[in-house]
Amino acid sequence: MFRWNAVLSLCLLLPWAAAGQTTSRVWRVAYAPDAAYVGEKATFVLEGVPGQTVTATLNRVTLAARTFEAPSLELNLSLPEGGRLRIGDGDVSAEWEVLRPSRRPGLAETNGQLVVNGRPAILLADHRAPPKHDRRWETVSVIRRLLADPRPVVKSGLLAGGDFLPVHVRRRLDTFTSVHEGFWTLPETPVALYELHGLLIALDRLASSELLLVALSDRDHERGLPPLSFAIKLDWYLQAVRKRGIAHPYVAPPPFTARQRERFPHVWPQCRLSALSNRAGYLSFHESKVREPFSALAWLRPVMDRLGGSVRCE
Repeated sequence: MFRWNAVLSLCLLLPWAAAGQTTSRVWRVAYAPDAAYVGEKATFVLEGVPGQTVTATLNRVTLAARTFEAPSLELNLSLPEGGRLRIGDGDVSAEWEVLRPSRRPGLAETNGQLVVNGRPAILLADHRAPPKHDRRWETVSVIRRLLADPRPVVKSGLLAGGDFLPVHVRRRLDTFTSVHEGFWTLPETPVALYELHGLLIALDRLASSELLLVALSDRDHERGLPPLSFAIKLDWYLQAVRKRGIAHPYVAPPPFTARQRERFPHVWPQCRLSALSNRAGYLSFHESKVREPFSALAWLRPVMDRLGGSVRCE
């Protein structure tokens, strides 16, 4: 799994009376995930005194009980559902809110970590595979496209992210993308350490729309967001968007330069995998289109061309 930027620590001091001598028993959470897949291993690392026993419960149902045999204990949990996760020894506990995409979470960020009402959050996403490509009906699909335009008509759209676009482009996005005035709404994204965190926090304020274009930047990868954390959080976000009734979500990957593509080779394939696995569109563009210095129009044109191949923006 992946490491928190800030360590969540809890200490338990229990004095032992033995011939005037006092001994302290201490345990803490040194490592914890902030996202996981349903039914897959989520790893917590605890530090304590050999002989101590800790129990993990989810919604008061015991998931595991382990005893320290060394100063460090690795606790692997499989989280089947959302709810209140508690790890404790009977006196002191650490707690997390495990959030499913169907819940309106009320997320915030503290020191780079997602929290709910001051309690650390764990996003629990479904680990889906892309649908199998069925080639049996390709000929029929081609004939149908010749007879009628199969693209759904959308009359409004939301742009989530896209902070890398210059202010004048964002203000005149309707003009630059050749749609009617007022087509695009640009929801305000809260300031957060990671771009995905800002998008997740903004979910509660996301307006109703037929179309959502998620335009990701390079910020999370330049700031060191671990690949697994990025993958799970993007999956969770797309699943939550679907739960909120947005029929046509699309993902545009970060506009990496050729050099960034070499540094972060996993990002574009992961964006495509997340999109396909969660019934969202993927708007790719060739890395040669990304210039240095960055050109907003060089990014917009191929992205909007691919979007126009899937929906009719009217």
